[in-house]
Amino acid sequence: MTELLTAAQMRAIEQAAIATGEVTGLELMERAGQGVVEAIFEEWPELAEPVESGRGAGLPGVFGER
Repeated sequence: MTELLTAAQMRAIEQAAIATGEVTGLELMERAGQGVVEAIFEEWPELAEPVESGRGAGLPGVFGER
């Protein structure tokens, strides 16, 4: 089973990592974001396929499309 950390525990781990000077807060956030994207694509690989863009692409009502 995967161990879950509390927000306070994660914050302490992040602060300790940043204090070493080997990683910045920005790098930690980028790594976390990349991990989320990878997990999403692993669960739903069809989301990794390119999406055609252009006028009218997107959700109805977003950016003025109807």
